[in-house]
Amino acid sequence: MGLGIRNLFINQVYWYQLRLDQDLNRFKTKPAWKEMNAMWAKWLSLRRWGHVFRRILPCCGHPGFPCTKSSLFAVPAIIYWVMPDVLPWVPIDDMAVTLLLMNWFTARAERKYRV
Repeated sequence: MGLGIRNLFINQVYWYQLRLDQDLNRFKTKPAWKEMNAMWAKWLSLRRWGHVFRRILPCCGHPGFPCTKSSLFAVPAIIYWVMPDVLPWVPIDDMAVTLLLMNWFTARAERKYRV
């Protein structure tokens, strides 16, 4: 009988220790540099940008998507390409702004209109 109580006590202590470890792991946070690396890895991934390039034209030309909403991408991009530039004769900033607009527009269209 004493051996059974001892095993029961050991199992109960093990269970409480396991539960405590799970509770402590729930509150662990990543260091800030790991979160930044994850953010940059997401922004620079070819998979993400491939998705954006594949979805931008179907989002703009989708029949269920209002034309006024698709102008939220086209008009600011055209205006930025035409207006006087921060870096004249260097189209890198124009392309960067267009890519950011594409990313924002596709995410918004897929989230809001389920395109």
